[in-house]
Amino acid sequence: MVGTESSATGTTGLGGIQSSVQGGMQPNVIDYNHPLFLNPLDVSGAQIISFQLIGIENYSIWHRSMRVALLGRNKLGLIDGTCAKDKFPSELGNNWERVNAVVLSWIMNYVAKELLGV
Repeated sequence: MVGTESSATGTTGLGGIQSSVQGGMQPNVIDYNHPLFLNPLDVSGAQIISFQLIGIENYSIWHRSMRVALLGRNKLGLIDGTCAKDKFPSELGNNWERVNAVVLSWIMNYVAKELLGV
């Protein structure tokens, strides 16, 4: 079949989603290269850069550091719009929401509370 790759446990389509061929209740498994994949260490409190945004004086380096960190985790598309929710099948909507929440928490964790208004 064109566009799929078979494995012992299932079939992986072009979108990096693996579905079970055994007909069980196993949910679709997202490939680690897929932007909606969350590593077990990708939690809302994960340290992805080493400093907070404190204002315009460090925005440039914070912005670059955050972009590099998100790019390395394959999550930059959630911020730059290339991985918008409507670009994924509807059955991945909850996955997109969860990944988006984690990415937003990473960003908010690295913005000084004074800038957040907290």
